[in-house]
Amino acid sequence: MTRRPSPPPAVRLALTACAALLCTGAGCTPKAKGPWYGRPTLSEDLTREQLVRHINDQAARTAGWQCQSMTVQVANYPKAGGMIAVEYPRRLRLKAKAVIPVADVGSNADRVWCWVNPKIGGPGPETLTCKHPNFDAVRCAAEQSGGMQIPFDPDWMMEVLGVAPLDPRSVTLQKAPDGGPLWHLVSHRTDASGRRVLRVIHVDAAHGQVLAHELRDAANDRVLARAELQDHRRDPETDVVLPHTIHITWPAAGMPGMTMRLGEIEVNPRNLPDDLWSIPGGQRVRHLDDEGRITTAAACSY
Repeated sequence: MTRRPSPPPAVRLALTACAALLCTGAGCTPKAKGPWYGRPTLSEDLTREQLVRHINDQAARTAGWQCQSMTVQVANYPKAGGMIAVEYPRRLRLKAKAVIPVADVGSNADRVWCWVNPKIGGPGPETLTCKHPNFDAVRCAAEQSGGMQIPFDPDWMMEVLGVAPLDPRSVTLQKAPDGGPLWHLVSHRTDASGRRVLRVIHVDAAHGQVLAHELRDAANDRVLARAELQDHRRDPETDVVLPHTIHITWPAAGMPGMTMRLGEIEVNPRNLPDDLWSIPGGQRVRHLDDEGRITTAAACSY
């Protein structure tokens, strides 16, 4: 059997720096740790509709959130600090910095982008970007050529970060065969390459707590990405519960594990600046869905 070669160092670094947006996790079985631990709050005969309603109730009260005190730890790399902000339906921003700026990645209503400092091995000086309708095709083309320029699915991230509701009509419920509380909510879609991808959400049904998200290749059950959520804490003002530790891996890309630890989270922040959701002005931008055309951020239309 031909062994798949490891991604180039620049690709691995881009995956590492951007993984904080992806939120995936370790291979061990997630454990329920949070405000409900040891104190079941949901009925044992919970239905799929009731479980999805419980999860969506959290999302409905979370239009967005931000954390200005984030640390990111990746194996064999120095710890970096930074910030992350998210706002439904597609606004996302993460900036990481160690001694020098490390990465700036994000998404707005029109575009998704990724920049990694070339001084630390980034793929180039340009910010890589594409429009949302073209993202799936760009990702599939990059995978086939052995790379992954923008290693996060912004729509999936909205679910992982707790601001996007689930469609109860698109998910099926799989209860634990041993009668335990770890249940799975499963949905599927077909990507631009024709591959059928399963979305699997691990839920502690006794406590109503989402523990992990996975993307799997339906043909062989191979894990493409996993987001493990830990250290759940309840916000006293909104009663919203969010994870403060997020462990990230991309098994399909050979990426090392990454842990993002969040300090104080501000839920539903007011008056976030509009430029938070834009590619930084003055940056050279390479449009991956337009034959690599290069412009500047000021010339991009949002």
